[in-house]
Amino acid sequence: VEAHVQVSVGGDFDINVTPADIRLGDTITFTAGRLPASSSDAPERSYEWSVDDRVAEMDADGSNGKSMKATAIAVGNGTASLTYYDEEGNDSNGNVAFTVTEPTVSLTAPEEAEVGDTIRLNGKIENINSSNEEIMNDVNLMYLVPGGCLEEVEDGRFLVTDVPEDSMYAKVHAAVTYPTA
Repeated sequence: VEAHVQVSVGGDFDINVTPADIRLGDTITFTAGRLPASSSDAPERSYEWSVDDRVAEMDADGSNGKSMKATAIAVGNGTASLTYYDEEGNDSNGNVAFTVTEPTVSLTAPEEAEVGDTIRLNGKIENINSSNEEIMNDVNLMYLVPGGCLEEVEDGRFLVTDVPEDSMYAKVHAAVTYPTA
């Protein structure tokens, strides 16, 4: 998994995206670049933003003329678009593709464990905005022993209750589940 944003620009004007590396739970800001000039001096202009709601959710107060804020709610690729109407009713369009990157997990665990051993596991979900509580409710860290079994006995401590048939030892893995588009 690469941790980068894939950006492509299309339409009559550019749209910039920040942050460059979008993580699950991040606030994303989309800002229109230079908009087409109008021959009128009238102040009536309008902006219609949209964002791919499978990947990001527009914030309630997120649209403010040339910029829009959204929250990354799922891992995947999405598009944000703006239709700009000038004072004379002429429209111009811009869009940008963006990518919300996958969370990763790191694990501190013993190299090996036998049936009956109690081991301490320390897993950490990375590449995610963990301050977004609503998103974190949909993210889960799991510990696995392929072909074996663990039982949590207290916070962070696990009893090895089974190991693969072809081994005396358990090798522990960590996995993270999260929403995807």
